[in-house]
Amino acid sequence: MGRGSTQDLLRAVVKTLSGGPKAINEIAEATGFDRIAITKYLEVLKECDLLSEKTDGRKRVFKLESGLSFRDDTYFGLPIEPEKEKVIDALYASIRRYWFEKTKRYPSQVDVQKTLFRVNKERKLDLPVGWYIFGALCVKPYDPSFDYPFHSLPKDVEQSVKAAVDVYSKNEFGYQIKIQQYREEGNTFYLLKEEILSILYSCNFSKRSVYVLNKKVKELFGLAPKTEDAVYNEILSEYQDLISQVLSISDEELIKGVQPELTSSFENVWKLIATYNYKQDLGKISFYSKDVLDRNFRIDIVQQEREVVERCSYLQSLLPPEEEPTDSRYLEIKKALASIKELSDEEKSKRKAVIDKIRKEKGDKGVQDFVLKQFNVS
Repeated sequence: MGRGSTQDLLRAVVKTLSGGPKAINEIAEATGFDRIAITKYLEVLKECDLLSEKTDGRKRVFKLESGLSFRDDTYFGLPIEPEKEKVIDALYASIRRYWFEKTKRYPSQVDVQKTLFRVNKERKLDLPVGWYIFGALCVKPYDPSFDYPFHSLPKDVEQSVKAAVDVYSKNEFGYQIKIQQYREEGNTFYLLKEEILSILYSCNFSKRSVYVLNKKVKELFGLAPKTEDAVYNEILSEYQDLISQVLSISDEELIKGVQPELTSSFENVWKLIATYNYKQDLGKISFYSKDVLDRNFRIDIVQQEREVVERCSYLQSLLPPEEEPTDSRYLEIKKALASIKELSDEEKSKRKAVIDKIRKEKGDKGVQDFVLKQFNVS
């Protein structure tokens, strides 16, 4: 249904546990995943406080939090109001019908999602739609193989569907309709993401590319969703530091060598950013409470953060260590710092009194000169 594999696997584990407490081998048998994968996802669920664990003999048994459930046919397992879902299904059926009449081919998932977004915005249908990895996306994915039940739509909505299909069906490729939507909506954030990807995928990637990349990533992160998640904030900061390290490399071949991993790590970081963006967009819809969004998104956010940290750690290992400065003043200061010994409380008190007196008479510059003189640093 178009969701990422992580979401599919986690939902499968949750669905299995919704039938009652189970041991790892029972979950593995029910889901078809190996024990290593199961253990990994159970740890994520535990970290999110969504299940408990107890020991039964030699078995570890896991129990899902009471009343917890996720839909397995929506992004992030989110619920949808029945009336809204009825409209979504009717729009999917209508878009597919008109698209085939217009082009003699059935639309792709991208075609349908972009069309639905436009109609939803024009007619103010208040459907659960937000901006995710590749742009605007309805919480209920479009499945080309599913025969959606047809429900009559208001005439003005049908007209909007026809008009949107007329516009978007002129594009031959999904990439074109995606960029068209970004431009129509004036979405600088997503256009900037595309610029970064074009740099990263360039066959002429070089140190000059990294200079431009560094600037663009800073711009993108400045527009990224703001959260109180310390891990998320640290990831954005660390990724910028990684690019700065690549900038310090003088060997063009080495820069070219880390291009694939730099690209993959950015895609991981972008997925995390887009997840928060989607969550915040859906938070503007009245029928999604903060508690529901926090619960349903938390699993994927924790897992994605782990994947980003792992990917960026690998990229870090490919980069040469930062060279230590060799100028004489730095070496003098380093030697002086190494010679510092812990002072007693009495010595600390005396030293503080001396420094306070110097600061009062000669200011901060006087204190600096005194400290450097103490350690024979010119």
